[in-house]
Amino acid sequence: MVEGENVGFVRPNGGGVQVQPAQDAGSPIVFEESQTSSRRGWIIGGVCFVVVIVAVFLAVIHLGSMENLSIEDIEMGKAISLEAGNKVIFKFAEEDHSISVGSVGDSSVEIIIQSEIIRATLNVGESKSFDLDGDGVDDLSVKLERIVDGEPVLFVKKFVAEITGENLGVESSENETVIISNNESNVSEVRTCVGDGGYICNSTEVCGGNLLNVSDSNFCCDEICVVKDVISDSSGIQLGITLPKTSYEIGEVVSGDYFLSYEGESFKGIVLYTYSRNECNENQYAKALGLISTGSFEDGTLSMFKTAFQAFRYDKVDGSAGYCSYMGGTDSFYEEGTYIYTLSVYDCSVVENELEKDCSDADSDELMIIVPIKSVSEEVIVAGGESSTECENNNDCTVLCEGCTGGKQICRLPSGICSDCIFSCNDGYACEEYSCVLSE
Repeated sequence: MVEGENVGFVRPNGGGVQVQPAQDAGSPIVFEESQTSSRRGWIIGGVCFVVVIVAVFLAVIHLGSMENLSIEDIEMGKAISLEAGNKVIFKFAEEDHSISVGSVGDSSVEIIIQSEIIRATLNVGESKSFDLDGDGVDDLSVKLERIVDGEPVLFVKKFVAEITGENLGVESSENETVIISNNESNVSEVRTCVGDGGYICNSTEVCGGNLLNVSDSNFCCDEICVVKDVISDSSGIQLGITLPKTSYEIGEVVSGDYFLSYEGESFKGIVLYTYSRNECNENQYAKALGLISTGSFEDGTLSMFKTAFQAFRYDKVDGSAGYCSYMGGTDSFYEEGTYIYTLSVYDCSVVENELEKDCSDADSDELMIIVPIKSVSEEVIVAGGESSTECENNNDCTVLCEGCTGGKQICRLPSGICSDCIFSCNDGYACEEYSCVLSE
């Protein structure tokens, strides 16, 4: 270095220090920082960004494995399917709680309930109740319904204690004392759905077994409730057949309903109702033809296409394999067997193209070879043998009746009951509930 000569210090990218002459005499010493620290900052920032993205991704996956149960779900009861490690969140007494699955065996599962951690093992078909708030009273019931491919199905519901003679006694307060007798002859047992091991079906579910006669619900099922069959896709049509249950006894009153809604451009179509029975080789039909526009059965827009849901008689004829005698519009079934209800919607433009005839001239049987826009079916299993009927025709009825138009009772079909009348009676009499009574 030459004495007295000004120099500049430049730190190259390599990190070393290089001495080189300053360009202007008398200029100050200048330290030029390299881009190394800047690049390090970018690298650190990039790493942090990636870490944040990964954390968000993992959080999304974690949230995806959780399901929330509403207060209504807990009150009514709901079946949930949980893989090991997943959890369901619900509120009780304004506090958040969760149910998660630990280990899963062939016929048992470990569940974990918290905020205060409670561990329990359930066997298939077993139900246990739990105290969530530590007040000594059980609040939640959990039942292991089944295990499917290593994934347990749990039925979760608010626990309601069953009142029986065993827990009746003396209740007292500051102002009064109420004595509740535990004498069995004076005690009417209060049956609850949960107490009877049942499941309360909500408006979107149907009972797959039998309805139980309990005090707290008209839709308590002895088997797990299943989501009712509502079919929908890009066609804009939704179809459903709602049944409170799918198994009946001979003579038991049947109830149900049809559901149809549509959203889209109006079109000419057919709504076809099919009634069939596995033991019979023919179907019976009811159909409605018209303009299908945006609306539903419920709002009245499509009510012209709706028919009432009823049981029907499709009795086997002795000595004639597969042939059955049909009578519709009954309150109950008369023979055991498997009965099928089907609701279908057809586009008339497709029907006319396939059959080469006007849609209004198409027979119901002909529609069976055409694929409908949408179709849904429900089976009803009927048990109990056969129901005996009083008559098959008017000749079977012999009771004389002054007010009856023919002087004697007539056979009221399809019920097969001898009655005074169906619609009218002789002058001076009125037909009331199938009986001829004197007019006032």
